Amino acid sequence: MTLAAKFFGKGMVSTAGVLIGLLAGYLVALTFGMVSFARVGTGGVVCAAPALCLRL
Repeated sequence: MTLAAKFFGKGMVSTAGVLIGLLAGYLVALTFGMVSFARVGTGGVVCAAPALCLRL
C-alpha cells in the first residue's frame, strides 16, 4: 500500500504514502478484531510510562 501510494500517487498521496500505509494496516487489524479499546478509559490523560501517568 505504501509503495503504491509513493510510486503511483500524485501530489499529496505520494507524499503521505507512509501515513496511508499505516492507516490501511490499522483498518485491516480493526477488521480482523485485533484492536481493543478496552483500556482507553482507564489510562491517564497524559501517560508516557506507567510511573509518569498524570490525571488532569
